[in-house]
Amino acid sequence: DPRERLSLQECLFPAGVTLDDLKRGGPSGYLRFYDQPFQSTGTASPDGFQLEMEQETLVNVNQPGAFLQKTLRFPETSAGILTRYHLENRGENPLQGLFGVEFNITLLAGDAEDRYFVDPGGESDRVRVGQEGEVSKRLEWAVRDGWAGFEVRWKTLTPARILFYPIETVSQSEDGFEKTYQGTCLWFLWELDVTPRGGVDLEINWEIGSIQGSA
Repeated sequence: DPRERLSLQECLFPAGVTLDDLKRGGPSGYLRFYDQPFQSTGTASPDGFQLEMEQETLVNVNQPGAFLQKTLRFPETSAGILTRYHLENRGENPLQGLFGVEFNITLLAGDAEDRYFVDPGGESDRVRVGQEGEVSKRLEWAVRDGWAGFEVRWKTLTPARILFYPIETVSQSEDGFEKTYQGTCLWFLWELDVTPRGGVDLEINWEIGSIQGSA
């Protein structure tokens, strides 16, 4: 796996992308916005700091013109990042696929009972962070560290498909090869079907805070 495991990395995938595709680094030919330079400007205010980033890139050799505007808002009074996306289709053909945003987090222990996903009302609630899976049509998601007493939360305005899997390294020891949990990768995905000269807006609020509700 040659990729750097960072957060707030954006891609445009084919519509049929699977969890196994992402675990292998993504399907061939997908568009990586994070590999291209953004033009950026920052603005400070009493309420916090705002960073505006934008780029225009090729969808493929036959379809130019995917314009992405990314606005990061860092509130003064909370530990979080409000991210707004505006994606425009400046080409002559429909822009279709899945817009994905990647996050990577590390909670030290992948199989501990007190480190798990929070899926309000869903089937993946309390699944440990060392597991893999996916859910659909979610507006809220969290990862909880009960031992340290905090959680990382995500909220979206548009229901998202969420895929998650552990990041592991392999090392050799006296007992042979061993896998070691290093962190968890999460992808938030939205279906796109943007007409020529059309656009779409998405928003995801990412914050860290004390545990909400009972553990």
